Amino acid sequence: MIQQTSLDAYQELMLSPHLSDLQKQVYAVLYEKGALNNRLIAMWLNKPINCITPRVMELRKMGLIGQAFRKKDYVTGKVSIFWRIKEYGKI
Repeated sequence: MIQQTSLDAYQELMLSPHLSDLQKQVYAVLYEKGALNNRLIAMWLNKPINCITPRVMELRKMGLIGQAFRKKDYVTGKVSIFWRIKEYGKI
């Protein structure tokens, strides 16, 4: 169940002129799907990973997303960072 305040913050962010369309897409997929690594974000958005990784870094620097956990990616077999959105300064 999504809190109304979280939904309001999400809708406000989606209208923000300060984020690029791809930044908004990355944020939206994390909001909708939960914790994902860069490969999975790229898969959900049907974009190359080299387009996603910089957007993740930018969203991290803005304080909008953060590390959820590290886990072995079942496709690559390598440990990767899974990201999630921050909720009002908490991660």
